Amino acid sequence: MMFWLLAPGLMFFFSGQGAVTTLAIDFFESRAVAGAATIVAITALVRTIARLPFGLALSRIDRVFALAMLVTLSQAVALLALVTVDTRSGIVTYVVLWGVGGAFAPMLEPLLVTRAFGVRNFGAVSGMVGILAFGGQIFGPVGGAALFDATGSYTLAYVLFAAGFIVAMVLFAGASLRIRSRSHREAAERAGMR
Repeated sequence: MMFWLLAPGLMFFFSGQGAVTTLAIDFFESRAVAGAATIVAITALVRTIARLPFGLALSRIDRVFALAMLVTLSQAVALLALVTVDTRSGIVTYVVLWGVGGAFAPMLEPLLVTRAFGVRNFGAVSGMVGILAFGGQIFGPVGGAALFDATGSYTLAYVLFAAGFIVAMVLFAGASLRIRSRSHREAAERAGMR
């Protein structure tokens, strides 16, 4: 059960991450926002600068699933601000939330997998989760571009990506509840994962 909460949650998460990263410049240019590449570069800089201190802080965070829910919510709010607030404040909100929240993105999957399944057989478990999770990075950009081609706007695609982040957040919440359950602990011990 934990696998079917965690892997699709990561799939929805990385679908939005991959699609927005791939489509961001075209998104801004389709809305006639000047400096699209600069906005993307500043967002990447925020992520890069935040990654080191956040990575160091992660060793002291026990509630990784709560962090994953918070990061996922930040990504949803960033996209909704971008498509609903047609001013600089929407772009600034996006840059800050997408940059800071996205700084955690590469660290979430291994942290969640080890918290859910332990470190024994990490490669096999992580590989199986990754097959499903990173499929989102393949289909997200293609789906977003197809919606743009069909509608002439990225609004629907970005709203759907935001909804996908919310679905991921709900799945992470379910996984968080499941990991605390007695049945999960007993199953993990029987499988030798704890």
